[in-house]
Amino acid sequence: MPENEKSGNDVKANKTVFGIDKKLLGLIICAVVGILLWVFPIEALGVHGSHVFASVIVMILALIFEIMPIGFVVMIWVMFLLASGLEKQSIALSGFLDKTTWLILGAFMIGEAAVQSNFAKRIAYSLLNIAGTDYKRITLMLYLIGWLLGMVIPSGTARMAIVFPVFIGLLTAFDCKPNSNESLDLMLQVKWAFSTGGPSIAWLTGSSVNPIIMSILTETTGVTVTWPQWALWMFLPTLLIAFLMWKTTTWFSRSNVRAAVSMDGVKQELSSLGIMSKEEKICAAWMAVAVLLWATSGITEIDPGWTAMLVGMLLFAPKIGILKKSALKKLDWNMVLFCGGAISMASVLGDSGVAEWLVDVLMTPLMAPFRALGELGSYAGIWLFGYIMHFLIPSGVSTAAAVSPLSLGYAMQNGLNPIITAYMINFGNRPFIFPYQVMSVMLLWGFAQPSIAKAAKVLLLQSVVWFFYSMLVGLYLMLIVPNPLL
Repeated sequence: MPENEKSGNDVKANKTVFGIDKKLLGLIICAVVGILLWVFPIEALGVHGSHVFASVIVMILALIFEIMPIGFVVMIWVMFLLASGLEKQSIALSGFLDKTTWLILGAFMIGEAAVQSNFAKRIAYSLLNIAGTDYKRITLMLYLIGWLLGMVIPSGTARMAIVFPVFIGLLTAFDCKPNSNESLDLMLQVKWAFSTGGPSIAWLTGSSVNPIIMSILTETTGVTVTWPQWALWMFLPTLLIAFLMWKTTTWFSRSNVRAAVSMDGVKQELSSLGIMSKEEKICAAWMAVAVLLWATSGITEIDPGWTAMLVGMLLFAPKIGILKKSALKKLDWNMVLFCGGAISMASVLGDSGVAEWLVDVLMTPLMAPFRALGELGSYAGIWLFGYIMHFLIPSGVSTAAAVSPLSLGYAMQNGLNPIITAYMINFGNRPFIFPYQVMSVMLLWGFAQPSIAKAAKVLLLQSVVWFFYSMLVGLYLMLIVPNPLL
C-alpha cells in the first residue's frame, strides 16, 4: 500500500477550490499551461525540449491536483511521449527496466506475505507484550517494531496497517480522547515510528522514496549506493532521529499520557495467534533469506532488486511458498507503475536537455545565497527546496521524482557530493505540517481527530528540529562518505 493511500484519496475526492471541483480545476490548469508551453516554445530549449518540458509540467500538475492515481498519470505521460515521437522507447520506458522498479514490486510481495501470514502481526504484538503498560516504554517499543518492519516492508502506510489495531487499542488503554493533546501525541508517535521517521531512513528498502532517489542518483551520476552501505551510514542517524521525534512529540504536544487500563487486550490478541503456523514459518524463512542477500549484496553481487523479485516469486511457489494467485490483486501496482515512470522522467529530462536548463534557470539562482555559506549551506538549500516542493506535491514519491533530477544536476555542476545531496533530498522530503502531505497519516487522523491547527504547530516545530538534525547528519556524512566525483 503506497503513501497516497486510497482512504486518503477518498477523503479528498470532493474538495473544491474557489467553488470549483479540485480535479476539474486541475484539468483546466493542465490544459492551459500545456497549450501555452507547447505553442510558445522556450528559446533556450528549442521546440523539442520545450515540448518535453510542457509534458513534464502537465504531468507534475496532474500529480499535484490528483486528477488520477499517480501510476496512471505517469503511464499516460509515457504513452504520450511514445505516441507523439518526443522520446524513443529506450528512454521513455527505461524506468520500467530499472532494477529499482523490480525491487519495489518484489518487496511488496514479501510485505503481503508478512501481513497475510500474520507473521508481522505476531512480531508487533510480541514486542508490545514485552513493553508492559508504561507509555514511554510502549512508544519506544513502537519505534523498535517500525525499525524491524522497515527492513522488509517498503511502505510506511503498509507498516501503519499492521500496527493500526494496536494504535486503536492504545487510544483506549491510555484514555486518549479525540482532539486531545494525548491523542495527538500517540498519533504522531506512531507516525514517526512506522512511516516517515526511523524505519524510512534506516534501510534502502524502508520506503519506496529511497530507491527512487538512489536510482535517479545512479541514472544522473553513475554512482550507486548499496543496501549494506545505506544501512551502515544511516545506523547512527536513525537512532538520533528516532530519539528526537520520540522526545519532541511529547514535549511539543504537552501531553500527559497515563495508563487507564491494563494491556490485557494485547496479551489476548497474541494468545489468539497460538503457536507459529506453517505459513508464518515459511514467511519468516524467506524474509531471512531476503535480508541476508540484501545485506551481503556487495559480496554476492546480487542486486537487491533481483533478490526481492526472486524471494517474492518463490513465495508464490507450491509447497515452499504461501501466496496464492489472488494476492497479486492486493499488490500496489499503482506504485510500481509510478516508480517506473518516475525513473523514466530522470532519463527523459536528461536526454532532452531540460534538466540542465532547469538547473541554470531555477536551482542556480535559488541556491545562490545558500552557496555563499559553503558546502553545508548548499545542502541546507537543497533540503529547503525539497521541503517547500513537498507542500506543492502531496505525495512523497512524486516530490522525490520531481526534485531529485534538479538537485543532483545542481550538485554535479557545483562539485557537491551527489550521495550527500541525495540524502538531503530525502531528508527534506520527510517532515510535514499538513495531513495531505503524507496520506498514511489519514488512517490515524480519523481516530485521533486532532485539530489541524494544533497538529500543524507541533509538526512545524518538529520540522525545525528535523532541519538541524539533517545539517548535523550532513556534517557526519561529509566526514565518512568520500565524494565519488573527485
